Amino acid sequence: MASTPEITDIVTALSLTGNNFDGASGMHTFDANGDVAGNGYSICSFSHDGVDASFSCDRTWLDGVITVDA
Repeated sequence: MASTPEITDIVTALSLTGNNFDGASGMHTFDANGDVAGNGYSICSFSHDGVDASFSCDRTWLDGVITVDA
């Protein structure tokens, strides 16, 4: 089994990931700050009370502003 060095700095870890990283939501390229460009992001919440579960995406984050969706 190959070993990898422990990386404790997230920015370093992201820069080592490279361009066009195939993530769960698509291909991603990280900039120098470790950010991914995008058209905004959904903010979702999950809850579970032991019987029922719910998942809701009722907010959007775009350009540093959070908007509550109608």
